[in-house]
Amino acid sequence: MEGLLPEVRQQIEERHIKTEILSPNSTCNYVLTYDAQWSWDWFWTFSVYLSMAEFSVTKDNHQIGMASYRANLGPSAIGRTKNKIRPLLIELLRK
Repeated sequence: MEGLLPEVRQQIEERHIKTEILSPNSTCNYVLTYDAQWSWDWFWTFSVYLSMAEFSVTKDNHQIGMASYRANLGPSAIGRTKNKIRPLLIELLRK
């Protein structure tokens, strides 16, 4: 979903870490990559929700941290994406 990347960047920058979107040929000492999956809730709210997210931080091409989120089935899966990823990024960036 298009709002995920701006939200990730905002939450990282709130911790006074500068972000930049890199091209495939760019280099940087620290790199955060992520994968996210969205699912459709046909039962509770008839809406799309974040069902999976994985974040990885590398330093000089070596993984130094990882955090993941998986939604449980049911109404608890529905909610604001930023509230789901905030605990992941807090824990990941604490390291």
